[in-house]
Formats: sequence, C-alpha cells, structure tokens
Amino acid sequence: MVPSYISGKENIVFGNIEEIYHFHEKIFEPEICKYASGGDFLPEDVGHCFVSFGDRLAGLYVEYCVNKEDSMQILVGDTENFFGRLQLRYQLSEPLQSFLIKPVQRITKYQLLLREIRECCDKSSAGELSEGLDVMMAVPKKANEAIHLRMLQVDPSTMSTVSCARIFSMSFFAILLDMILRL
Repeated sequence: MVPSYISGKENIVFGNIEEIYHFHEKIFEPEICKYASGGDFLPEDVGHCFVSFGDRLAGLYVEYCVNKEDSMQILVGDTENFFGRLQLRYQLSEPLQSFLIKPVQRITKYQLLLREIRECCDKSSAGELSEGLDVMMAVPKKANEAIHLRMLQVDPSTMSTVSCARIFSMSFFAILLDMILRL
C-alpha cells in the first residue's frame, strides 16, 4: 500500500518520464534507426533527427529537469524508505533515484554521441551533426534557465531567508557566468 505522504504525487515523483519514453519509443528511435540501417542514409544524417526534433526534445527534457527538483524533495526520509523496501521486494538492481536520473544523463549521452559521430565524419558533411549537437548542448542551459525562472516566481511570503539568499546567489552566479561566457 502506498503511504499517504506520497499518495497522489506520482506526477511529481516521476514527472513526464512516461511522455519521454513514448516519444523515444514511437517517434525518435524509429527515426534514428533509419540511419543505422544504412540504405540512402549516412551517419552524418543522424544530426538531422536532433535538428528536426530539437524543440520537442528540449521541451520534454527541460520539463523533466525542472520537475526533478520537486521529485528529489519528495524522495527523502520516509519516502526513501518506502522505495527502498520496494527495491528489495522486487529485487531491483538500483534505487529509484538511479532510474530517475537516467533521462538527465541521456542528454549528455546524446551530446557525446553526436560529438563522436562528427569526429568520424568529413568536416564538409558534418553540418547537421554540429547543429544537432548545438541543440543538445542548449538543453541543460534551457533547463537551468527554467529552474531559475521558476525559483524567482515563488511567492516570497512563503519563503525563508535562507531560500531567498539561495535564489539570489544562484541568480547572481548565473548572471556572472553569462557575463564571463560573453568575454
């Protein structure tokens, strides 16, 4: 039986992971597989998938990353114990948090994949690979921006002094980092 303190919070714990799964299973993976099967396609064409589906990929993963903050807050204490018992009962190799971080890790795996394919290709034909890599490099930046924006939209009357200081320091750091990157 699901404890009352997490009952009804499935959407917070799991976010849009099911939507990400269905997108990959029904749309993205079949498209990528076209390039793996050869035919008229070249390895360089893989970048086209990332360019074509860039907005959808970014939207899904940014939403997941923003929700991940709330998910992590729920998965502590008694909730962690509950999922730990489920892990033992169903003999899962890893705790729930390990599974929930996989979509975030996938972003960097896509970046690595696109870099490796680009390095193996002729520079003159690697245009869409570079564009696809740019798309995936932008996802973590967009996620951080969305997280910061969400933090700034919190009702200040319900926040502690520590929370306000944390938001200020994170925002200041983001602005400073942006200024440094522009130099």
